[in-house]
Amino acid sequence: MYKDKDIEKLKDIEKVVFILCVGSRDSYHEYCSKICCTLAIKNAIEIKKTNPKASVIICYMDIRTYGKNEKYFKEARELGIRFIRGKPSSIASENGNLLIAIEDTLTQDFINIKADLVVLASAFIPAKDNKRLAKILGIELNKYGFFKRLYSKLRTVETKKLGVYVCGGATGIKDEEERIAESEAAVAKVIKMLKSLEEKKASARVNEKLCVGCEICAKVCPHNAIIMSNGKAKINELECKACGICLASCLYNAIELPLNNKEETFAYLEGLLKDTEIEKPIVNFVCYECGYSAIDMAGALGYTYPANILPVPLPCVGRLSVVEILKAIELGAEKVLITGCGEGGCHYLKGNEYAETQVKLANAILEEIGLGKKVESLYLFGYEAKRYVEKVRRMNDEQ
Repeated sequence: MYKDKDIEKLKDIEKVVFILCVGSRDSYHEYCSKICCTLAIKNAIEIKKTNPKASVIICYMDIRTYGKNEKYFKEARELGIRFIRGKPSSIASENGNLLIAIEDTLTQDFINIKADLVVLASAFIPAKDNKRLAKILGIELNKYGFFKRLYSKLRTVETKKLGVYVCGGATGIKDEEERIAESEAAVAKVIKMLKSLEEKKASARVNEKLCVGCEICAKVCPHNAIIMSNGKAKINELECKACGICLASCLYNAIELPLNNKEETFAYLEGLLKDTEIEKPIVNFVCYECGYSAIDMAGALGYTYPANILPVPLPCVGRLSVVEILKAIELGAEKVLITGCGEGGCHYLKGNEYAETQVKLANAILEEIGLGKKVESLYLFGYEAKRYVEKVRRMNDEQ
């Protein structure tokens, strides 16, 4: 607000009105600017300390001084700063003063306030150049225009591009402690990444003899790890996350994924289904992330589900091809369930979307040959154990 050299000007002010959430939490910027409540209250306290006789009013929608900042809210009230819950409908000039019209939504009173100074706590918005910079770096923006994090729970400083990390205000509004913590996390990720360059990664590989240069793998790779060179697909091992989405999309079996090829999945299915005594088995292809976490959580919470549910773990359900789904049916599975991360929460960005395409294709083939729809999907988050149990119980009861 005022610089130290201008602090004397505050001594002549008799009434100050702060208006919070100006440009935040509205149709233009839906998000909360998070730190403006605290900043406004701290400035209001400084005014009150500089001029104890001044009347200071804060107009707010909700006071969000979370964590340690709650002490400033308490101090402001103790100093006599007035809080009015409501957003002014107009600000007009009247005889050299400012006239603010507002409804106190707690008392439902309409109030006109005369003030010498009105301070607007305006929205914090992303930088104008974010879109251009994101394009240069090969990363994405979220719906508000900040840089998009790879995964908001567990990979908060990572992006879809290896070697590009984000922290602090780059991904949204943060207070001081959050900015410091994220900066340290980003540094730790950089150190880990640099050390990993010395290790050999289990990335996907292309068999050039089988590759026909159709470019499908390059188009579906969510990490942009595949390029076309001389009519053949080339995989950047540093960029590859080994999710297997490219493997599932390749119609010519030209892509291999160490420790997770289709042949290994076939062998896994044969081990589960061949000569099994389980009646009406249901094969459950499940991702290592949220899908398997939900199953683990179900066990930890003491939930029970039918013994004929046979989990088949995959790095990502996007790794699953229609061939493997149909193979499970061929080997005797009564039904197939695909369990992956919830909407917007896939650890490999679009794996659940590609998996759903395979589900629809498999059901179309099964209906065409007269077997009917036998494949279902469930996309959830790791804590949704109850949803998982309810789903598999229902599938079993419907057999």
